[in-house]
Amino acid sequence: MTQVVKRNGRKEFYNEDKVRRSLEAAVENAGYNLDSKRQFVDKTVRNVSRNVKIMSEVPSEQINNIIERNIIQEEKVSGDSGIKAAWERY
Repeated sequence: MTQVVKRNGRKEFYNEDKVRRSLEAAVENAGYNLDSKRQFVDKTVRNVSRNVKIMSEVPSEQINNIIERNIIQEEKVSGDSGIKAAWERY
């Protein structure tokens, strides 16, 4: 099972639900109805999981980079940067 290496060096097992909850919080903090962005959240969580589950360890920064790339793609499609701003605050 993949371990996430936190910035402080601590390690914890990768938790898909934790990624999902953080994305959902960013979406809601950006003022969106979660149902309207469910496809974006699901796609991003799948993308992160697919990328990290093939590794034994992954830095938390790499997970953040994957999420940010997905947010940027979503911005290009929707034309709205609210999620990115909320994610950066989170």
